[in-house]
Amino acid sequence: MSNDITPEDLKIKLTGSGNWVQWKSIFETKARALNLWKSIDPEASDRVPFLAAPEVPTFDEPQGVQTRGGGGLSDIEKFRMEMYKINDRKYESQLKAIASMKNWVMATVEPSLRQACCLPGSDLQEWFEALQDSAGMDENLARAHATRAYQMFMTPTQKAPKDLIKWVTEFEAIMLEAQTLKVPNACDAHLWYDALEDVTRPFLGFQLQMWRSQLSTEIDNNKLSFRKVAQKIRYEISRDVALKPAQRGVKRPAAFPAGTNDEGPTLDEESSDHTPPKKAKKEKGRSNRRGKQKNNQKNNHTKDRGKETRKTCRACGQFHDLSKCFYIFKDDAPPWFREQPAARKTADQNLADDKSLRKEVEQLLKQKNEEPSSGD
Repeated sequence: MSNDITPEDLKIKLTGSGNWVQWKSIFETKARALNLWKSIDPEASDRVPFLAAPEVPTFDEPQGVQTRGGGGLSDIEKFRMEMYKINDRKYESQLKAIASMKNWVMATVEPSLRQACCLPGSDLQEWFEALQDSAGMDENLARAHATRAYQMFMTPTQKAPKDLIKWVTEFEAIMLEAQTLKVPNACDAHLWYDALEDVTRPFLGFQLQMWRSQLSTEIDNNKLSFRKVAQKIRYEISRDVALKPAQRGVKRPAAFPAGTNDEGPTLDEESSDHTPPKKAKKEKGRSNRRGKQKNNQKNNHTKDRGKETRKTCRACGQFHDLSKCFYIFKDDAPPWFREQPAARKTADQNLADDKSLRKEVEQLLKQKNEEPSSGD
């Protein structure tokens, strides 16, 4: 590993307990690469001391002088000198590695912390322990901090970030810290990907829902890397798939509307044709007339479920109207609703494959967003 400090090495600064976890992770990574961590790790029971400067061998007799026992002394002297040279090279190499780490610490630690913890006469291991005592965070407290940061980041908003590239970088940092500290929601691919779908909808629309079918195996096996998703988002941004600031919220719908009092039907419940929920009750009595205009059998409501004609949702394939599909309009789902994995996969696949379905969903979302948010 090169001992040079690059601009990338200086991105994370240690200013206090708030960024201790990230800074410590980088410190440990660099120390391991330089073969120093085994001499620094405060939790190691068999910590290896740093190398001491080897002593130059001395000889009782001038080199090359033969003894009564034969020519063995000269060979021993040569061996001792060779071992000295080997140990001296190892020692010098470690000194360079320690100097590199100390330079990085000096460049990334906040001045007041550096002055208090990085004393000139102390070695690198003593520096690290002092910094951990001053800026380190108890693991439970650190996990609570990471959980709050994760929850705040994953809270959906109606507006897109001003700087999308910076947002992706922040997403990676939040996920790294949360997964390092084993925050439950960040360690379950189903949970963090679901949350990310909602957060990115104002500027990526249904893009993450369309990716879900491609990533379903990794999600189901909890093997999906947040870095892989971040890379895909960066690529979408670079292709200008995300809307420009002046267009956000105009052509592409924002996050799903919240606060509606209409819980909608159950998954098996029959509903009217593509009529927004607020109009469904008014048109229930006229379902037969409307059915004749569109299709004599499509929306013929009757109490006898054994004889009724049901409409199949184009998204999930179950018996309800698309406008009532909780797999598409998740914010409309009542508290008792639980997703079925097979139906979720079907909805995601259909949404990814069917352009006309995506267009219809966007039209329905636009209608829902334009309606006043009051219960029926």
